[in-house]
Amino acid sequence: IGSSGSRMIGSSGSRMIGHSGSRMIDPGGSRMIGPNGSRMFGPSGSRMIGPSGSRMIDPSGCRMIGHSGSRMIGHSGSRMIGHSGCRMIGHSGCRMIGPSGSRMIDLGGSRMIGPNGSRMFGPSGSRMIGPSGCRIIGHSGSRMAGHSGSRMVDHSGSRMIGPSGCIMIGPSGSRMIGHSGSRMSGTRIILVIVIFVMTGT
Repeated sequence: IGSSGSRMIGSSGSRMIGHSGSRMIDPGGSRMIGPNGSRMFGPSGSRMIGPSGSRMIDPSGCRMIGHSGSRMIGHSGSRMIGHSGCRMIGHSGCRMIGPSGSRMIDLGGSRMIGPNGSRMFGPSGSRMIGPSGCRIIGHSGSRMAGHSGSRMVDHSGSRMIGPSGCIMIGPSGSRMIGHSGSRMSGTRIILVIVIFVMTGT
Protein backbone atom coordinates (compact mmCIF):
# COMPACT_ATOMS: atom_id res chain seq x y z
CA ILE A 1 0.00 0.00 0.00
CA GLY A 2 1.38 3.41 -1.08
CA SER A 3 3.17 6.34 0.58
CA SER A 4 0.26 8.26 2.24
CA GLY A 5 -0.81 6.28 5.35
CA SER A 6 0.88 3.43 3.59
CA ARG A 7 1.03 -0.15 4.83
CA MET A 8 3.89 -2.31 3.75
CA ILE A 9 4.83 -5.88 4.52
CA GLY A 10 8.54 -6.45 4.18
CA SER A 11 10.69 -9.26 2.81
CA SER A 12 10.65 -11.46 5.93
CA GLY A 13 6.95 -10.92 6.66
CA SER A 14 7.51 -7.71 8.65
CA ARG A 15 4.78 -5.03 8.67
CA MET A 16 5.49 -1.33 8.13
CA ILE A 17 3.10 1.69 8.11
CA GLY A 18 4.16 5.10 6.76
CA HIS A 19 5.65 8.30 8.26
CA SER A 20 2.60 10.16 9.69
CA GLY A 21 1.75 8.36 12.96
CA SER A 22 3.49 5.47 11.30
CA ARG A 23 3.74 1.93 12.65
CA MET A 24 6.61 -0.25 11.58
CA ILE A 25 7.59 -3.76 12.54
CA ASP A 26 11.09 -4.63 11.48
CA PRO A 27 12.40 -8.01 10.28
CA GLY A 28 13.43 -8.91 13.86
CA GLY A 29 9.80 -8.53 15.00
CA SER A 30 10.34 -5.21 16.80
CA ARG A 31 7.63 -2.51 16.62
CA MET A 32 8.33 1.17 15.91
CA ILE A 33 5.98 4.21 15.76
CA GLY A 34 7.16 7.50 14.28
CA PRO A 35 8.82 10.66 15.74
CA ASN A 36 5.67 12.60 16.86
CA GLY A 37 4.85 11.08 20.29
CA SER A 38 6.36 8.04 18.72
CA ARG A 39 6.63 4.56 20.22
CA MET A 40 9.51 2.45 19.08
CA PHE A 41 10.71 -0.99 20.03
CA GLY A 42 14.39 -1.58 19.41
CA PRO A 43 16.27 -4.65 18.18
CA SER A 44 16.23 -6.36 21.59
CA GLY A 45 12.53 -5.61 22.24
CA SER A 46 13.34 -2.30 23.97
CA ARG A 47 10.71 0.48 23.94
CA MET A 48 11.48 4.05 22.94
CA ILE A 49 9.20 7.14 22.76
CA GLY A 50 10.38 10.34 21.10
CA PRO A 51 12.17 13.51 22.36
CA SER A 52 9.11 15.56 23.55
CA GLY A 53 8.32 14.14 27.01
CA SER A 54 9.93 11.11 25.53
CA ARG A 55 10.27 7.66 27.07
CA MET A 56 13.05 5.50 25.78
CA ILE A 57 14.30 2.06 26.72
CA ASP A 58 17.71 1.31 25.32
CA PRO A 59 18.96 -2.02 23.95
CA SER A 60 20.10 -3.16 27.41
CA GLY A 61 16.54 -2.71 28.74
CA CYS A 62 17.02 0.56 30.68
CA ARG A 63 14.31 3.27 30.61
CA MET A 64 15.05 6.89 29.77
CA ILE A 65 12.75 9.97 29.55
CA GLY A 66 13.87 13.26 27.97
CA HIS A 67 15.69 16.36 29.23
CA SER A 68 12.86 18.59 30.56
CA GLY A 69 11.92 17.22 34.00
CA SER A 70 13.31 14.07 32.56
CA ARG A 71 13.33 10.62 34.15
CA MET A 72 16.02 8.23 33.14
CA ILE A 73 16.71 4.72 34.37
CA GLY A 74 20.27 3.62 33.69
CA HIS A 75 21.98 0.40 32.78
CA SER A 76 21.97 -1.16 36.26
CA GLY A 77 18.28 -0.31 36.85
CA SER A 78 19.28 3.11 38.21
CA ARG A 79 16.78 6.00 38.11
CA MET A 80 17.76 9.49 37.02
CA ILE A 81 15.67 12.70 36.70
CA GLY A 82 17.05 15.69 34.79
CA HIS A 83 19.03 18.77 35.78
CA SER A 84 16.21 21.07 37.03
CA GLY A 85 15.34 19.77 40.51
CA CYS A 86 16.82 16.56 39.29
CA ARG A 87 16.92 13.21 41.08
CA MET A 88 19.48 10.73 39.97
CA ILE A 89 20.26 7.25 41.25
CA GLY A 90 23.67 6.17 40.05
CA HIS A 91 25.31 2.95 38.97
CA SER A 92 25.89 1.53 42.45
CA GLY A 93 22.36 2.43 43.61
CA CYS A 94 23.50 5.86 44.84
CA ARG A 95 20.94 8.71 44.98
CA MET A 96 21.68 12.23 43.82
CA ILE A 97 19.42 15.32 43.76
CA GLY A 98 20.45 18.38 41.79
CA PRO A 99 22.41 21.59 42.50
CA SER A 100 19.63 23.69 44.19
CA GLY A 101 19.16 22.27 47.69
CA SER A 102 20.69 19.19 46.23
CA ARG A 103 21.10 15.81 47.91
CA MET A 104 23.78 13.53 46.64
CA ILE A 105 24.97 10.11 47.75
CA ASP A 106 28.28 9.22 46.18
CA LEU A 107 29.57 5.91 44.90
CA GLY A 108 31.24 5.12 48.22
CA GLY A 109 27.83 5.23 49.93
CA SER A 110 28.48 8.62 51.56
CA ARG A 111 25.64 11.17 51.68
CA MET A 112 26.02 14.77 50.58
CA ILE A 113 23.47 17.63 50.56
CA GLY A 114 24.26 20.83 48.70
CA PRO A 115 25.77 24.23 49.60
CA ASN A 116 22.61 26.00 50.93
CA GLY A 117 22.37 24.80 54.55
CA SER A 118 24.07 21.79 53.13
CA ARG A 119 24.71 18.45 54.81
CA MET A 120 27.50 16.36 53.48
CA PHE A 121 28.94 13.02 54.51
CA GLY A 122 32.50 12.36 53.41
CA PRO A 123 34.07 9.15 52.07
CA SER A 124 34.79 7.81 55.57
CA GLY A 125 31.21 8.50 56.76
CA SER A 126 32.14 11.93 58.15
CA ARG A 127 29.41 14.60 58.29
CA MET A 128 29.93 18.11 57.00
CA ILE A 129 27.51 21.10 56.99
CA GLY A 130 28.25 24.20 54.94
CA PRO A 131 30.16 27.46 55.59
CA SER A 132 27.42 29.49 57.40
CA GLY A 133 27.24 28.14 60.97
CA CYS A 134 28.78 25.06 59.52
CA ARG A 135 29.28 21.76 61.32
CA ILE A 136 31.97 19.47 60.10
CA ILE A 137 32.81 16.04 61.45
CA GLY A 138 36.21 14.94 60.24
CA HIS A 139 37.70 11.65 59.17
CA SER A 140 38.43 10.41 62.68
CA GLY A 141 34.99 11.44 63.99
CA SER A 142 36.12 14.95 65.01
CA ARG A 143 33.50 17.72 65.07
CA MET A 144 34.03 21.27 63.86
CA ALA A 145 31.51 24.15 63.63
CA GLY A 146 31.91 27.47 61.85
CA HIS A 147 33.64 30.79 62.50
CA SER A 148 30.95 32.83 64.32
CA GLY A 149 30.76 31.56 67.92
CA SER A 150 32.14 28.42 66.44
CA ARG A 151 32.70 25.09 68.16
CA MET A 152 35.40 22.81 66.90
CA VAL A 153 36.58 19.44 68.13
CA ASP A 154 39.85 18.37 66.62
CA HIS A 155 41.15 14.95 65.61
CA SER A 156 42.50 14.06 69.05
CA GLY A 157 39.12 14.80 70.66
CA SER A 158 40.02 18.28 71.98
CA ARG A 159 37.33 20.98 71.92
CA MET A 160 37.78 24.48 70.55
CA ILE A 161 35.32 27.41 70.39
CA GLY A 162 36.03 30.32 68.11
CA PRO A 163 37.88 33.67 68.30
CA SER A 164 35.19 35.87 69.98
CA GLY A 165 35.23 35.02 73.72
CA CYS A 166 36.55 31.70 72.58
CA ILE A 167 37.17 28.66 74.76
CA MET A 168 39.68 26.12 73.58
CA ILE A 169 40.58 22.79 75.15
CA GLY A 170 43.91 21.45 73.96
CA PRO A 171 45.07 17.89 73.20
CA SER A 172 46.28 17.36 76.78
CA GLY A 173 42.97 18.57 78.26
CA SER A 174 44.27 22.13 78.88
CA ARG A 175 41.70 24.92 78.68
CA MET A 176 42.29 28.29 77.05
CA ILE A 177 39.94 31.30 76.74
CA GLY A 178 40.67 33.98 74.17
CA HIS A 179 42.56 37.25 73.98
CA SER A 180 40.09 39.72 75.56
CA GLY A 181 40.15 39.06 79.35
CA SER A 182 41.76 35.80 78.41
CA ARG A 183 42.09 32.79 80.67
CA MET A 184 44.50 29.97 80.06
CA SER A 185 44.75 26.80 82.09
CA GLY A 186 46.67 23.56 81.78
CA THR A 187 50.43 23.39 81.32
CA ARG A 188 50.93 27.15 80.92
CA ILE A 189 49.10 28.01 84.19
CA ILE A 190 50.98 25.23 86.01
CA LEU A 191 54.33 26.65 84.83
CA VAL A 192 53.35 30.11 86.13
CA ILE A 193 52.43 28.62 89.54
CA VAL A 194 55.72 26.67 89.74
CA ILE A 195 57.74 29.82 88.97
CA PHE A 196 55.72 31.76 91.59
CA VAL A 197 56.42 29.14 94.30
CA MET A 198 60.13 28.76 93.45
CA THR A 199 60.81 32.50 93.51
CA GLY A 200 58.68 33.06 96.60
CA THR A 201 57.14 36.13 94.99
